[in-house]
Amino acid sequence: MSKKQRIIIFCLKAFIFAVATYCLLRFLFDPGYGRYGGFIAGYIFLFGPQILKLFGGEAPARPQIVFFAFVIISLDFGICFDFYKYVPMFDKFVHCLSGIIAALAAHYIMQFYGADKASRNFRVFFMLAFSLYASAAWELFEFGADRLLHQNMQQLTSIGLNDTMLDMLFTYIGGHIGAVIAMAPWMDKFFLEEGESEEKRKVANKHTTK
Repeated sequence: MSKKQRIIIFCLKAFIFAVATYCLLRFLFDPGYGRYGGFIAGYIFLFGPQILKLFGGEAPARPQIVFFAFVIISLDFGICFDFYKYVPMFDKFVHCLSGIIAALAAHYIMQFYGADKASRNFRVFFMLAFSLYASAAWELFEFGADRLLHQNMQQLTSIGLNDTMLDMLFTYIGGHIGAVIAMAPWMDKFFLEEGESEEKRKVANKHTTK
């Protein structure tokens, strides 16, 4: 990871931390502010890439930058700054974007575990399935926030079911877009660190996943 990449990642994480802390302080001192999800999810997502270490891996710099940028768009702007409420179709745009990112993450998982040479049909199926899994996980998070923290993320009214299904549909569309992008020959290099060769990464992964 280059120094420039470290600085970018630090700045993105600092922004997420600052917004999460802002939401926390507003929650503590403003009785009318009820966005529990804003600061809870913000603090949790700061450690998102660290999850890979539980499986013996480590997220490369560029995917980390994409991940934290997505957190800022979806969480900070969407929830904390009310873009979901005031910007038309922002919610669907974010779900489509999440499908793209989930598909690319699935591509990296296959590459990490040496499954990137499997048949094209299997790889596409896995990326689409993973994007739907990510969508379902987020809907469960919204449901939990609504039920346990008394939020209204799923719009628990007559349009709640429609909103959930449309969210998953746009994520599924994004998964298709991400799958097409992931199939591009140059995408394999996207997950490599600067100066790292594909052969070196594969050798390292073999030692890591034993």
